[in-house]
Amino acid sequence: MRLRTAINLPTSTNQTMYITVNVTTGTTVHFGFKIVNNQIFGSCSDGTTQSLTAAIVTFSDNASFALKAKLITGSKVEFTVIEALNGTEYTGELTTNLPTGQVTSAVMNIYIAPQEAVAKKLIVGFWDVWNGI
Repeated sequence: MRLRTAINLPTSTNQTMYITVNVTTGTTVHFGFKIVNNQIFGSCSDGTTQSLTAAIVTFSDNASFALKAKLITGSKVEFTVIEALNGTEYTGELTTNLPTGQVTSAVMNIYIAPQEAVAKKLIVGFWDVWNGI
């Protein structure tokens, strides 16, 4: 299963976001990305425990990226983050706490939690999920 999307992040502080296949804010079965302030992480969970990559990329305000997360069932989740401005590619991988079973109760999940009393915004350019069937 693969998730691809393009995003713009107008701000880089006081925010936590998830961009995932399946609804999550941490330990529910999912795979995708977690954004904390100005860093993007790969994220997955088996329904009990969440795994996170090291920060794949650190960004400034108004950053744009293409994101790809590929679940290779029973093996790993591969993460790719590409800067829209210059095409620089960053990667990460997780091999623990992989999602199992059906991971499609919500094909698109975006969760935004501001950590201050200020509105936060995430701009999504496109969303593509492929289940490999």
